[in-house]
Amino acid sequence: MDLLFIGAIIAFCAISFGMAIGCDKLRRTSHHRE
Repeated sequence: MDLLFIGAIIAFCAISFGMAIGCDKLRRTSHHRE
């Protein structure tokens, strides 16, 4: 259970980190177009 719980936390952090990078890229590209 501990490994499964840790794996879920890592996956959640990875997804959140990936979404943060994606949003940052979208903001930069939209700002660059303006």
